[in-house]
Amino acid sequence: MDKAPFNWSKSRLEMFKNCERQYWFNYIGYWGGWFINKSSARTQKMYYARNFQTHQQIAGTVVHSVIKDAIIKLQKEPILVLADLLEFAEEELKNIVNNTKSRKCYNTKNSIAFLEILNNTFSDEIIQKTWVIIENSLKFWYECGDILDVAEIITVDDMENGWFDCELVQKGKENTAWFRVYGVIDFAYKDSNGNYHVVDWKTGSNNGEESTKLQLLTYALWMNIKHKISIEDMVFDVWYLDKKEIIANTYTEDDFVEHFSYILETTENMFIKNSMPEQTFAYVSDDNLNACKICKFQHICDFNNKGLNA
Repeated sequence: MDKAPFNWSKSRLEMFKNCERQYWFNYIGYWGGWFINKSSARTQKMYYARNFQTHQQIAGTVVHSVIKDAIIKLQKEPILVLADLLEFAEEELKNIVNNTKSRKCYNTKNSIAFLEILNNTFSDEIIQKTWVIIENSLKFWYECGDILDVAEIITVDDMENGWFDCELVQKGKENTAWFRVYGVIDFAYKDSNGNYHVVDWKTGSNNGEESTKLQLLTYALWMNIKHKISIEDMVFDVWYLDKKEIIANTYTEDDFVEHFSYILETTENMFIKNSMPEQTFAYVSDDNLNACKICKFQHICDFNNKGLNA
């Protein structure tokens, strides 16, 4: 696969909108940090931090992995045992904890600032909190699984094929530039009535209508490009697993067209910004300082004291 000049994703855009400096750390500044003898200590810390999972992300990773495995197994043997799902989940959690703790990058002299994050993330208290999210989420999925009227599977958490290509006409330029959009659908299927369902498993809370719509319309774009399915033939089911809530969403062709235009507009804005120096990337706004407390780059950013002590 050729390298695209720019990659767009919902998470990338939301980070850019929430804090441009965090965006710079995560997508630009970290580059080359894997070269221990050729990069600065600061660059290496950015590289370590961007690849570090919070306990909320770990819970999501485990739950998605277990559900994907269960759906695949259901195609061969239509029987699931909850105890087996939980046992698999517990093993997955242990593997993530052990693999993260054993990473060499967290034992180098340049990663001392992250030892505190590492210890906090994998304290007994936090691991137990993570497990409660995982257990509650999988129990709810198991209890409600029979409402899935699956006649044909379209996709199951296929990270490799989550990319699709688009064209961008840049202002003042004759030629088009292509870029790549990323949006991995957790599960998509066709029911016995011929309706297409796009499912999003969530282990966290509702991030609001705007964020949810942005994500689901990106999935709609993927379904349309990959499978030629009209958005008006799709139902978008969001499962808030830990909250025991399922919300169905539908969108129109106008929503679809507006979303694609928004992707083009924000891609151009971020693409242009990417060539600018770090100092031009703004810090988080004063009304969102709490974001500093959960930012993975808080021990690198020279703005963190204001945010952490606010």
